[in-house]
Amino acid sequence: TQLITKPVIWNGENQMTGDSIHLISDLKTEKLDSLKVLNNAFVISLDTISNEGYNQAKGINLFGKFEDNKLKIIDLVKNTEVIYYMYNDDQELIGINKTTCSAINIVLENNEISDITFITNPEGDVNPEKELPVNSRKLKGFIWRGEERIRTKDDIFDEDDNNLILVKINGIDNPMDTDAPTDIEDIQKSKAASDIVKKPAITDKPEKKSKIVQNKEIGKVTTQKKIEDKDTIPVPVDKKTKGLYDDVANEDGLFPGYYLVANVFEYTENYERFMRTLSEKGLEPKWFFRRLNQYNYVYLARYDTKEEADKARETQFFGKYTDETWILRVVAQ
Repeated sequence: TQLITKPVIWNGENQMTGDSIHLISDLKTEKLDSLKVLNNAFVISLDTISNEGYNQAKGINLFGKFEDNKLKIIDLVKNTEVIYYMYNDDQELIGINKTTCSAINIVLENNEISDITFITNPEGDVNPEKELPVNSRKLKGFIWRGEERIRTKDDIFDEDDNNLILVKINGIDNPMDTDAPTDIEDIQKSKAASDIVKKPAITDKPEKKSKIVQNKEIGKVTTQKKIEDKDTIPVPVDKKTKGLYDDVANEDGLFPGYYLVANVFEYTENYERFMRTLSEKGLEPKWFFRRLNQYNYVYLARYDTKEEADKARETQFFGKYTDETWILRVVAQ
């Protein structure tokens, strides 16, 4: 599942935001597997003891791991910062920890932080409450969106939706007809009454239909408009090897290397269906989302060298995948 355009998700009382959020499921167990929050990752939770301050952690990217559909581990990487309120066993405030470092590892228990590890050159202090000004207790980019949180199904609808009055339809006494006829005699009476209702005029003009085409990659039948929007992108050809090949700069936390790409999709439902098909064939596909072009890349494996990637492509992934593939090289920054 991919969320974009100012996305926000909640894990217990923890608000998570970023430029894009990706929830990845294990296709075999049908359980949540991992979480990616790419660019401007930010985690905020209200301090439940004081009900005033906010515990915060931020970084360029966030990577999470689920166990039994519960978020267990969070790794924040690159330019990480944290502010959190520290208490003793008597729930007395010790101070406010404000630290910066290269990366942060957070372990969760019952959706609450149980352990924090600062990685590589942490710099910070535990500040007494009186010595840390209120305007210094929020990290840059802090936005609390608690009022947007959906706690019940009623929160999905606004006041106008909840007070909606159904329009009365001619011939139907109750718009929500819970007393529909059940025996044959009543049904016949109901049918006779409905025949009085004016029927729409019938014309010889045929109904306009959308042209249907077949998407060869995944066998999905879709309308011509969706095909025109493109669900794949053209791939450059390496003139030396005559193989499909492309170089891109490192982005969105991808590891540098050579990715053997099986397909590229614009629409989420398409790449998810394609990955299920590959999994059913015994493969273990992976994917990533490029924010630059807004496409989902499904790849079979990542290699450290071009020779390894070329061999995998030339042997049709060692006989495991017979359709066309291409190599995407992610260049280290």
